[in-house]
Amino acid sequence: MALYSGEENRKAVLQILHMLLASCGEQLEVTDKDEDGLFLSRLIDDTSREFYGRRLACPTTVEHNYDVTSVLLAVLRECLITHRWLVALRVLMTVVHRLPKHYGRTVLQCILELCSQLSLSLPDSLVLQLKTYAELTEYQVAVECFMWQVAAGQRLSACRATLAPLARRRPVQGRDDLRDRLLVRAYDGLASYAQYLDAHRTLGHLISDSEKELRDETSIRMKACARDALEKWDGLVDFPGVWDVFVVKQVELMEQAEDLDGAEDVLLKYAGHRHRSDDRDWSTEVWPNALHLLYAFYERHPHPDNERRRLEVLEQLCSLVPSHHLTLTLYGTWRDDVAMKQEKDRIGLLFGLLDYAAWRDDQRPWRLLCRELIHCASSLEPDHTSSQFTADLDAVRRAWTVRKDWWPPYHFIDACLSSLPSDETMSLIGFKASVAHLLLSASNSYTLRALSLADCVTVKTKGVSQLKKVVRKWSTLLLDS
Repeated sequence: MALYSGEENRKAVLQILHMLLASCGEQLEVTDKDEDGLFLSRLIDDTSREFYGRRLACPTTVEHNYDVTSVLLAVLRECLITHRWLVALRVLMTVVHRLPKHYGRTVLQCILELCSQLSLSLPDSLVLQLKTYAELTEYQVAVECFMWQVAAGQRLSACRATLAPLARRRPVQGRDDLRDRLLVRAYDGLASYAQYLDAHRTLGHLISDSEKELRDETSIRMKACARDALEKWDGLVDFPGVWDVFVVKQVELMEQAEDLDGAEDVLLKYAGHRHRSDDRDWSTEVWPNALHLLYAFYERHPHPDNERRRLEVLEQLCSLVPSHHLTLTLYGTWRDDVAMKQEKDRIGLLFGLLDYAAWRDDQRPWRLLCRELIHCASSLEPDHTSSQFTADLDAVRRAWTVRKDWWPPYHFIDACLSSLPSDETMSLIGFKASVAHLLLSASNSYTLRALSLADCVTVKTKGVSQLKKVVRKWSTLLLDS
């Protein structure tokens, strides 16, 4: 390929781009005949200077300078950034035949973006050509084009035609396209699910006796689409990956078919509670959402035999995601189960939850932590010598030891206290100040400021009442002793 070594190549680039602009109806910023192409000249100069100065990855092997293709590619990038879609399309059509290997994905994304912005259809011949790019599998192209066509609102039948594989696949040494083939099959199942939903909605409107024949036909079509979707998704969870969008629909269809054992088995495999097809244990690679889906299944279908499993799944989920909203549900389960009180660290669970900013202003964990700390403070009284109180106090000490340096400036900042807080906010402040009183000292600035605010409010909220009771009745836990 000729290098950009003189005025001839520069004029060739200008001429090509000028013709492309004229053919698509774009207007140049300058119309004087003597300055024809001045804007493009500046654009090429600027983008080429950036291309060369930053030593960007050159699309061709160039040792000393940049060539015409590199300049055109830089101009294409500039056109896409500035949303000059028609210009970008014409430049792309020129560049696409000059690009070297390993640029197939770039070409694919550019084509889909331009077709979307210009409301152009995606020709089947172009899809077929894209499927032959060496660095792309035809399955990758199929999924990308399918999703683009669906988002563009095209007919589902046309979208599904994109997923059809090539009649003869060119093998590429050293490339494993198993995951790509699974994705194509999964999205094909999703298309069947969409047809199932359409038939289900239609069936809901066919209620008169005169429409019985049409209703029976629609019911048969709906069941066929559901079966096809389940067949496409069968075995999907045997392979590691995030398959949420498919698993949710798969379980939904199984539940409607009253195949609860099959649905549970799918969710167990997805959550890593079953060995996979290659006999590897993927439990250490669990996607937290998979555990959430399994827990939700047990919640929808309660059974005495599944209660232990439900609790185990919930514990594993909260262990992986300490800030999960179901952590409060786990805390309530541990608290209500008398047999667990000596085994589960409810206090540590609440401390872990409040480490996260999402819970800093949530009244619920502060109220619960305040109650736990009050129980611990009760153990300091002479008439309380229960081993359970001692264990709870040890749990508080363990949790506080690793937080005592950063929790006060993180949670208990008196400068953040509003002079006119709302009733809900004042209740939150009351519970937080109670916790600060028990963890820090009776004279800490946050608690003193909260007490001052509590004397000014007219509505006595639960948090304010709790704060005054804690300050009056209980001393600091003295965790450093």
